Amino acid sequence: MTASNDHTARVWEAATGEAVTPPLRHNFLVTSAFFSPDGRRVVTASGDRTARVWEIVGRGEAPLTFRHEREAGYVAFSSDGRSLVTASQDGTARVWSAVSGPVAGPLWHDKAVLHACFSPDGRRVLTGSADHTARVWDVATGQPLTQSLKHGGSVVRGAFSPEGDRVITVSRGDGKAQIWNAHSGRASGAKSGPQGPATRRVVQSGCSPPDYGRS
Repeated sequence: MTASNDHTARVWEAATGEAVTPPLRHNFLVTSAFFSPDGRRVVTASGDRTARVWEIVGRGEAPLTFRHEREAGYVAFSSDGRSLVTASQDGTARVWSAVSGPVAGPLWHDKAVLHACFSPDGRRVLTGSADHTARVWDVATGQPLTQSLKHGGSVVRGAFSPEGDRVITVSRGDGKAQIWNAHSGRASGAKSGPQGPATRRVVQSGCSPPDYGRS
């Protein structure tokens, strides 16, 4: 699965390097692309302000399209594939049904949202922003569950622990990966330096974030 500045994402056969589908087209550069957990769909995000869900196993139906006010920089499925979360330069993350539309109001930051991901049970979302904070949100209500998790620069990556009781956030601005209690928002330790083990594991968990909003 690749995402490109040529306005397309593509699915490739790993063994042969042959294209599996026609190009999955947007109207501007594609910033991220991921498979659904069952491998039957692909979700893409683009600078054309949309995220799209594509069927790659089936009859080639037109993609479902989800819209932001500004560039969509990141998108991810929930672990069951029923929901997706998008992160946008419009200062919001949004949670959507992967087959219909929004399931909660926008999750607001003060600047561009650079990353968003679900907890293992799909009930919470972690966002990272150019406003130097990360936040944990309740999907059902759209309300924050913790205080803002503060860094000294843009938060470009994050993840929940497998148990869902902790989160880790990465800032390229302050060069730290920080571990937090996912319920209280209390910090429990930081790893300095962009090449620390914690940072490498989180950054390698997905595509690099878009270039906008970094500091």
